[in-house]
Amino acid sequence: MIKFRNSKEFFDKNAMIEKKSLPIIVDASMSINYAIGVMKENNISAIGVTSLGKFIGILTEKDLLNSIIYNDSRMHNMIVAQIMHR
Repeated sequence: MIKFRNSKEFFDKNAMIEKKSLPIIVDASMSINYAIGVMKENNISAIGVTSLGKFIGILTEKDLLNSIIYNDSRMHNMIVAQIMHR
């Protein structure tokens, strides 16, 4: 657990973290395989989803696992919008 001496130190450190990292996003029309590749490459368990440049939801590992369970092999032919949650 990281401890901070005061709120200014907390906000200063968080501001530094936010400046270094950009949000990782994919378009809702991208393939599931592409989204999985982006998540793996960036070592993340969830990814933001946009459509026409607007944030519309999130795709998580849980969404992917549920899709595997319920859609089996058809998942790899699906696009992000079909399994993400809003």
